[in-house]
Amino acid sequence: GGPVWGALALGSALAFVGFFAVGPGPLPWFVGAELFPPGPRGAALALAGLVNWASNTAVAMAFPPMQDAMGPLVFLLFGGLLAGFSLFTFLLLPETRGRPFPDPRDPQTSPGAAPLALLGPPEKDTELQSL
Repeated sequence: GGPVWGALALGSALAFVGFFAVGPGPLPWFVGAELFPPGPRGAALALAGLVNWASNTAVAMAFPPMQDAMGPLVFLLFGGLLAGFSLFTFLLLPETRGRPFPDPRDPQTSPGAAPLALLGPPEKDTELQSL
C-alpha cells in the first residue's frame, strides 16, 4: 500500500492505455483497410472490430480465474499465445508497403497472400478513377 504505490499503479495503467492507443491498438482496422477492396471493406472492418473487442472481453473475463488456477504461470500461457500470433502474422500476413491497392491480395505478387486467395481474385480499384 500507500498513496505512492496507488499513484504509480494509476499512472502506469494510464500510460499503458495511452501507448497502446497510439501503437498496436488500431492495427486491426489498418490491416483490414489495406487488405480488402472498397466494396467489402466496411464489412471486413466491422468483423475486425467485433473480433478485436470479443477477444479483449474474453481475455478480461478469463484472466482472473486463470490467474487463480495457474498463478504467475498464466503469463507464460499468454506469452506463448502472443508468440504464436506473431509467427502467424510474420508468415501469413502479406507485405503491403509500396504496393498499389489490389496487389497485397494477389498470391502471385505477394508471398503471404495465399490465405487471402480464398476471397477471390483482386479487383480493380476504380473508386479513385471515377473522381
